[in-house]
Amino acid sequence: MQRYANVPMSFADASLMMHAEALPQTCIFTLDKDFTIYRHADGKPPKLLAPFVE
Repeated sequence: MQRYANVPMSFADASLMMHAEALPQTCIFTLDKDFTIYRHADGKPPKLLAPFVE
């Protein structure tokens, strides 16, 4: 948390992350590169559908 303190999570981002964690099959569509930093409680990144994801 301290490492990324300069990247505050918005309420909308937090809501999407909570939803994605509750439903593991969820894929988040985003244009926001902050989602590459976010992690679930188990340390895994969320599944993303974004133009910057390979």
